[in-house]
Amino acid sequence: MMVLLSMPVGMAVANGISWGVSPYLGLNNPSLEKLTGAEFAAPMPGRGRLELQGAGDNVEFDFIIDNTLSAQDWGTNGGVEFQLLFNEKNTLLFGFSVWESAAQSSVITDIPFQGKLTPTNYRRSGNISYFEFSLGWKRKLFQRPKKYNIHSRLLLRELFDVDYKEEFVFSFQGEGGQSFKRVVITESQATGVLLLEMGLGVEFYLYDWLSLGADASYGFSMQTYKLGNASRKDDLQPNDNIRFKLPAILDRDGNLRYLVNPAPFDADPSYEDDNYRSLGLDFSGWRGLLRINFYF
Repeated sequence: MMVLLSMPVGMAVANGISWGVSPYLGLNNPSLEKLTGAEFAAPMPGRGRLELQGAGDNVEFDFIIDNTLSAQDWGTNGGVEFQLLFNEKNTLLFGFSVWESAAQSSVITDIPFQGKLTPTNYRRSGNISYFEFSLGWKRKLFQRPKKYNIHSRLLLRELFDVDYKEEFVFSFQGEGGQSFKRVVITESQATGVLLLEMGLGVEFYLYDWLSLGADASYGFSMQTYKLGNASRKDDLQPNDNIRFKLPAILDRDGNLRYLVNPAPFDADPSYEDDNYRSLGLDFSGWRGLLRINFYF
């Protein structure tokens, strides 16, 4: 979150502490390397049962589907920031914002379904969002009263409602034009994500009470954070005779783990210990914002 606040000197002197509000909109690019650079690229191993016509025998058919999601780079970040002006150069900042980014991909392949090798449209989507609170300080570095100013910004940001949802949709094309859909959904959350953000901004005055601004900053994540409280839902039926190893699974503590070694499907519990790793997220990254500043 970044804001541009600037009060005409006369107003600040006459009224003591002045205040302002700044709605803003821009882009944020958190790193999220293990999510967008690793889990998004993970394939889906699976196993299905094929019924051999005439022979009366069943065989297990293993497969691996590649359906990489494009990296969620710059996502939309919008919010509002409030400012308290302590003197001609120093301003206290506090505000709220939301951010969201989404990716989607689909492939067409043949996999077993209810005993037959079936043409299938497999659509995969991922959506991550957060709600944040920030508290910080702005200091003017250079200014021409009632015209413009250039300032530095220092913010402590807390992302306290990070939500991630990944959806896997299979549309199986049966005989006679029939279509059967199966959906698998994983959801997880994180909270208490702290970042220290530093940046620069510029502000141009239109009137004493109105200005336009822009700023750029970089946020440093205090540590890596796990996506926890994970859950999985699906509508797979027993007679579908198909199983999957998802790109991300739930561990014993309800945290997400991602597939690092796409080995062929194996029902043995050791498969997950051997081929999945903890999904720790780093939220460090750049932000660029445009804002309108109203002063009171």
